[in-house]
Amino acid sequence: MARVQRRDFVGGVLLILVGAGFAIAAQRYPFGSLARFGPGFFPFWLGIVLAGLGGLLAASALLGREGDEPGFATIDARSLAAVIGGVVVFGFVLTRLGLLLSVVILVLMSSLGSRDLRWPSTIAAAALLAAGCCAVFVYGLGLTVPVLPAVLR
Repeated sequence: MARVQRRDFVGGVLLILVGAGFAIAAQRYPFGSLARFGPGFFPFWLGIVLAGLGGLLAASALLGREGDEPGFATIDARSLAAVIGGVVVFGFVLTRLGLLLSVVILVLMSSLGSRDLRWPSTIAAAALLAAGCCAVFVYGLGLTVPVLPAVLR
């Protein structure tokens, strides 16, 4: 007899609820068409896809195999603080330091939450992500975000 895998089932139900919430909230905005998307188009379909993936996860949990089920993971306060702190600092320094340095700071601060931190690969990832963010958001999408600090502009 199949045993319900609680962790996957709970995760699937949560994904369904969040996805349904996004799809319902997106109904307040104009939907647009396939040729010209409105502001409600992307959140609506993202919510539908998220709810569908949640349904698949919950269904697979109901049809799971017998065996030991891993328990819920404990929350690592150090990692949580490093990631949230990095995002908060990024928000505060973006307009002052520019996108390049802000992304580097974000990556370096967030990586402090890792137990097996390797500085060479972290610095390389920070540099690549900063360059990629500038390429995509500033030059590709044309967002008006400063790239360099105010003293260098």
